Amino acid sequence: MSGARLHWKRGRQEEGAGVSPRTLEWVGYNNAGEPIARVVRVQRPLSLGMRSFRAVALDETATVVELRPGCPPDGADWLACVGLAWWGAPISPCGRCAPSRRRWRTSSGPVLTKSNIRTGLSVLVHPFCLASTITSARQRTMQHVTIEPGILYFGTPVVLISTVNEDGSFNLAPMSSAFWLGWRCVLGLSATSKTPQNMMRTGQCVLNLPSAALAGMVDRLALTTGSDPVPEAKLRRGYRHEPDKFGISEFTAVASETVVPPRVRECPVQLEAVVETVHGLAEDDPVLRGRTSVIEVRIQRVHVDPSIQMDGQPNRIDPDKWRPLILSFQEFYGLGPKVHPSRLGTVPEALYRGPDIERARFVPAMAAE
Repeated sequence: MSGARLHWKRGRQEEGAGVSPRTLEWVGYNNAGEPIARVVRVQRPLSLGMRSFRAVALDETATVVELRPGCPPDGADWLACVGLAWWGAPISPCGRCAPSRRRWRTSSGPVLTKSNIRTGLSVLVHPFCLASTITSARQRTMQHVTIEPGILYFGTPVVLISTVNEDGSFNLAPMSSAFWLGWRCVLGLSATSKTPQNMMRTGQCVLNLPSAALAGMVDRLALTTGSDPVPEAKLRRGYRHEPDKFGISEFTAVASETVVPPRVRECPVQLEAVVETVHGLAEDDPVLRGRTSVIEVRIQRVHVDPSIQMDGQPNRIDPDKWRPLILSFQEFYGLGPKVHPSRLGTVPEALYRGPDIERARFVPAMAAE
């Protein structure tokens, strides 16, 4: 038998008036405490070749790691389930199912395993013989509906962009339409907002990344703008002009090394940047044209709190320590623990290092005033 044995914990239980509690599923955990298998109740024993089993556990490669010919607790019959890939069949399939000999092998839906399983040891599954808990789960994953959300903000880190106003004061704006490639970042901002206007005028900004613990302070900046007068679209959404963003949020401005806009002391990550290019969005649409600015910036300095550095590798961020604040459909969230090992994570980060890093080393620090 290959692989380590799983550690089983009781999952869902049957509920209802007059119903004696029965376990509907057991979850299998590996030695690292990760849930990688699930065993679900069925109505008859399972057939695997010429042998019969009441429970089968599979690892992430679909290799059988545990066979349990005896009855699990509660005297139930069970079906092995890895994610939503189901394995097993009744010994005596019902007459309505047998002619079709339908094989269910799916990898869609919520993943409890280290990978979605499409290959490996499988046997026939007959849908009329399965418990309702299994069929309903499969139906939920297959019944997509078509919708038209007003926004498609599926979840990205919050960025506090600090810039310099015309009078020399500082502006601080939260946003989340941002992504990074190497030492470049692309930002999507409303063209009528103060932040892109400041960035295009000065060519500078600082991208400050707050942790989830700073959500309350970030929220104080919501529905405020440095623009005066307030743009009509923002007025309709309840925005008001606020000249002192640092003051109302109680964030602390600290001097940057290579740009004039300040860093935010409380943020664990602070990225000094300069503007490289500005693009329009939806230029093909006469209604949307000119509403959004897509700004590419180049990072010149990366400042991080030592608490999120990877042990023994000072130039790397430890993702198990870094907990960014996430905005998803206008609501704040944090990150949970790692859900799945990543093969991409085995690639040394040094192989991604580009020329912008070397270029940043030669940007001189500004003289202190």
